[in-house]
Amino acid sequence: MSVQPATSTPTDIERVKAIADSLVRKGVAYAVGLHAFLCRPHDPQIWSTLRPAFGESVARDLSSEIKSAFENINIYAKVKVEGVEVELKDYLRRYILGEHVSKMILEEVEKRFNQMPEGERRVLSVACAIINAVKGKDYPAFRVGESEGYLSVYSFDREYFSEVVSSILGFEVPDVRSLFYKYLLGFSCDGASRRHVYYSLKIYPFVEAYIEKLASEAQKYIKILNRHEVEEKLNELYRKGDLLRLSVIDKMVRSEPTWESLDFLSYFKGVRYGDLCRWAKVEGIISDCFVNPLVYDYVRDVMKILHDKALSELVESFKKVFEREGYESICVNECCTFTKALSKPVYMCFSPWPKEISVPYVPEGVRVVVVQGVPAQSILKYLQDRQREELWVFVEGDRILIAPNTYKAEDHQEVVRVFSNNFFVNFIGEEVKPPTPPPMVPISQRVENLIRAKPSREVLEDIVASVLEDLGFRVSTDVRLPAKGGEIEVDVWAFKSIGGSQFRVYVSCKNWDRDVERHVVDQEFGRVLQLDYMPHLRVLIVKGLTEPARKTALDDGFMVIELGRKADAENAQEVYEVVYRAFNELFTAIAPPRLREIAEKLAEIRENLRRVEEEITRLLYR
Repeated sequence: MSVQPATSTPTDIERVKAIADSLVRKGVAYAVGLHAFLCRPHDPQIWSTLRPAFGESVARDLSSEIKSAFENINIYAKVKVEGVEVELKDYLRRYILGEHVSKMILEEVEKRFNQMPEGERRVLSVACAIINAVKGKDYPAFRVGESEGYLSVYSFDREYFSEVVSSILGFEVPDVRSLFYKYLLGFSCDGASRRHVYYSLKIYPFVEAYIEKLASEAQKYIKILNRHEVEEKLNELYRKGDLLRLSVIDKMVRSEPTWESLDFLSYFKGVRYGDLCRWAKVEGIISDCFVNPLVYDYVRDVMKILHDKALSELVESFKKVFEREGYESICVNECCTFTKALSKPVYMCFSPWPKEISVPYVPEGVRVVVVQGVPAQSILKYLQDRQREELWVFVEGDRILIAPNTYKAEDHQEVVRVFSNNFFVNFIGEEVKPPTPPPMVPISQRVENLIRAKPSREVLEDIVASVLEDLGFRVSTDVRLPAKGGEIEVDVWAFKSIGGSQFRVYVSCKNWDRDVERHVVDQEFGRVLQLDYMPHLRVLIVKGLTEPARKTALDDGFMVIELGRKADAENAQEVYEVVYRAFNELFTAIAPPRLREIAEKLAEIRENLRRVEEEITRLLYR
């Protein structure tokens, strides 16, 4: 190899090579320390590299000696190698990485490798498995790849590598890099660019066989999920509606786990960044806001599929709502434009789980952000601090919550009207009041008022609606609900808020002169399955059922109420009592045992009070 000076004399080059040779001849610690020096000569990390492998005293002495040896040498001087101009430090790095030095370092690595304690071998095995999994990929926390002939683990946060290893092992590892210095004789090459401080662990190419061996042992110490197991866990979160946890995973697949990257989600849940990261743990997939790099590809791919599926369902449900209100729609990716004559156009962007998104600015029209999931009230402060100009809407099933500090009546009144016609709408922070109880008038009079001058079909529907209202439900009759392929008319649809969720009841009223046959039950079952909002209770109320129809209804999960008669104005009171008793017995039966005991005691107390009242009346008026 031809070496010619660019800014040094030939004697200078030979002298520098002689200095390097004399240091290397002193032993493997000098060879490793020289690599650390040449990587960052103006800020050498000789001491931090050598201390874990050779001890405090050796590290201090060698650091001083190596720096002194090159004190009066311009290590950045340019030399020509085979006609190509390079810095002297880079030439020396390649020079000392010759066969002799490589063999010396490799022999020392072999000795240390065979003497490694089991606890440190466990940590290094997982760390090496991570290096293999991340190599050449865009893992958010750090990068692994070839750099200047070395394998490099590179990040903008010194702790990330250790924290990722710790998150997988389930216990804290203070400094993973020091184990690479100690057993594989890697070296530190931290530095700074104009924009960032960076941290880099360098590993010699000739020790990569040991990394492969350690990586192959990782499954002795930890469980590594396969793709099917990752799919099952993430799909289960989606089925359970655990959207915020999915959102954290989705965010961390693409971003460094910093406070800034999780700011929106912290406000959404109403907790601090650290608490959110601890809460969002999913075994084998994410811990402490680090997606497990050993299953990173699986998680990224499955999250993309889930996101697209959930987004499609969300967008489609709102398309149906606005088209039902007479709007035309055009949707591209996660945004839709809804237009209608004499109304402002509505530009709406969607997120299938909690995520900060924005609607492109348009000079005319109404901008709306729709996020699936119910936030804490702290989200209002987040939106206020950032002066978001879109109307922010949060949706869960058939319930919508609007951020009041983004609502402007002159812009958003029409959009909220559309929402109110199709969802149960509240503003965040607004007290959700229970339905107003019916007036305390005799049941017979109330039922008579309901069914007077009504067709026979509506008589039964109004009786059922009255029963469910008396039981605390909000009720609609003859309501058209969104369904696959269009809309389905439902005789009675009722719901009640229970623990922050809505319990939905579907009732089909067959007020016929004849018994209902099996094919009618099959049709009702098919109608229920087509609904976008699946009821928690499906009910058939009929005069009677044929035996095959009764068996089919029960097998299909229907609650059946057989009246034994057709409802009309004359028997409305009796029908009311039959329906009320059936529903009341069902809801009482499924209540917790302790609640049933209390109800029974209250009934006993009421009966005793009635007897006392009768006795007092008898004494007063005898």
